[in-house]
Amino acid sequence: MSAPLLAVSGLVKAFGAGSRRVVALDGVDLEINAGETLALVGPSGSGKTTLARLILRLIEPDGGRIVFAGTDLLSCRGEALRRMRARFQMVFQDPLSALNPLAAVQRLLADPLRIHGGKTTATIDADVASLLELVRLSPELAGRHPHELSGGQRQRVNIARALASGPELLVLDEPVSALDISVRAQILNLLRDIQRSRGLAYLFISHDMAVVRAVADRVAVMDHGRIVEQGSVEAVFTQPAHDQTRALIAATPRLRRAG
Repeated sequence: MSAPLLAVSGLVKAFGAGSRRVVALDGVDLEINAGETLALVGPSGSGKTTLARLILRLIEPDGGRIVFAGTDLLSCRGEALRRMRARFQMVFQDPLSALNPLAAVQRLLADPLRIHGGKTTATIDADVASLLELVRLSPELAGRHPHELSGGQRQRVNIARALASGPELLVLDEPVSALDISVRAQILNLLRDIQRSRGLAYLFISHDMAVVRAVADRVAVMDHGRIVEQGSVEAVFTQPAHDQTRALIAATPRLRRAG
């Protein structure tokens, strides 16, 4: 069996000091295989976003290891880290706050193409058009600014920007929770189709077990900074072993799995 794309082991992170010290992660172990979707679920404050920020090297852990594609991510610095970051990207919950309001879509997509992809001015326009087509947006939207787009269109731009560097892993932090119900299924289906065509792995962060059941291959449940349960979607939903898992499932209406 091939090695996992991402392997996290013994990850620890605390904030504050003394009596105000709060342990956000307490020895987290996690693996994601190439091409699969691992859902990371749990209540607010369970450590989901802290774990995502550590994986993306936005903050540093107090202990543990993060290995991506066989490389010790925590040992990477400078140019080596920049090259690695092209291989994993994040899609944020709120597409409006994640996008520069002063930049048109053309610039939002062109900048990562130049920074991570080494693209030249001669090919940028065609590459931007290809990214927009990939997320099922008209190239005519390239001249618009975020406030001129709908919520679903903004999230598609957010996804296109994350894909500009040609990543192998997308960290999706509640990617549909800020969208209307009618738009959520469209975005989930888009993510599924992109994953199939590009062989991407997803770390899908959510508190919504209905969405998780629709999109994930495996589930990891967090509670108080620890992974308290892991398993296939079928196993976790039909035979939940932890009280937190059962509470999350009980609080969520059923949703059909995306086909």
